[in-house]
Amino acid sequence: MTDVQIGLRCQKSEQYPHGWKKVDAVPADEVCVVYLGGDGSVTDKEANGYTKIAEKDITQALGHGVPVYGATYDFGEADTDLARKLQFLKHRAATLLPEKRAQRIISDAAEENPDETYIDKLYKNIVEPRVVSAQKGIRFSAEEIAQNIRKITFISHCHGGYVAYGLEQRMKAQLKDLGYSLAERKNILSQMLVVAHAPACPLGVQQSSFYAFRSAYDGEGDTGWNLLPDYIRRRKREERMRFAGEQAADRAKIEQNRWFELPATYLEKKRLFLIKQKHPWVNEEDGPFMANPAEHGDLAYGGPQQTDDGKGLMMLARNVLVGGVVNSQANKEKFTPLPPIEELILYHDTGRDAEKFRGYNGKLREIFKKMKENGKKLIADVINCYKSGGR
Repeated sequence: MTDVQIGLRCQKSEQYPHGWKKVDAVPADEVCVVYLGGDGSVTDKEANGYTKIAEKDITQALGHGVPVYGATYDFGEADTDLARKLQFLKHRAATLLPEKRAQRIISDAAEENPDETYIDKLYKNIVEPRVVSAQKGIRFSAEEIAQNIRKITFISHCHGGYVAYGLEQRMKAQLKDLGYSLAERKNILSQMLVVAHAPACPLGVQQSSFYAFRSAYDGEGDTGWNLLPDYIRRRKREERMRFAGEQAADRAKIEQNRWFELPATYLEKKRLFLIKQKHPWVNEEDGPFMANPAEHGDLAYGGPQQTDDGKGLMMLARNVLVGGVVNSQANKEKFTPLPPIEELILYHDTGRDAEKFRGYNGKLREIFKKMKENGKKLIADVINCYKSGGR
């Protein structure tokens, strides 16, 4: 059976030498951040490493911290890769196929469904207390639940996106069982903010405010893009061939293959921020890699080896995180809905140099507008490529 433990960043001490302590649950009324790491987060060291990144960004931006929690998974014998594939299959089946055929495909895909006891436990100890009052006879109003949920900001990496989507699905089902209306459920779910780095889950299907950040040269976590994965694989192969043609001065190869031009992009339906690469090639002689391992694990803003697009991508993710925390703090006393993404991507810093950062917001609005335009162009190119059989 799978399991999970929740940890909290804390002051280093003799008892907690690494600034990390285990807790049973996240307090139901606390303004906080929860970091759901990738499937390598099976030790306290890994889980703590994720939370340090968030803690640093928040403290530098606001001049103070908020509680930051993380998860240490115990997958037992569970196959997380299979679990992610099944999650995507279920989405595709439920969306595109008749129910009877969908159920047959799902049952044939594996002998048994993946053990998600660990996600159930996370839901029970993080989300459910904000949906159902611990006081007997007390029922939260829909607005109170929305306010409670908005006090949490989730961050995820890779498999953590799968987990965050699982938490959303459980909340959606519980709200329905409790009798909240469709409009109430949609509003509550929209207050769940997830800042997802290279999420390994379907994209664009969430009712939560699930924003994904990834690079095309990150070879992991590409489920749920529909036509995009095949398009990107084709374009990367084509770029590799173009590079070989340039190196060999082979005119035919040069004329047959294009460089993969991908400006910073935002795909609205997927809520996906997409760039070509976070890191430059190791050296020009090695040429364009099909996948660069550094792309996947680099989660910090402003790394010295990042490309300009990489720094920009991580800055936007950092701003959405900080904006989510600032909005969470506004929900201490009264429900204050989550701002739209057009506002979240701006600087919300209140600490040192806050005014200087906010002076960039006009430029950020223009950049984001251009990213949305780039997204429309990318989708058009993907469709044209599909219709023409890859060209």
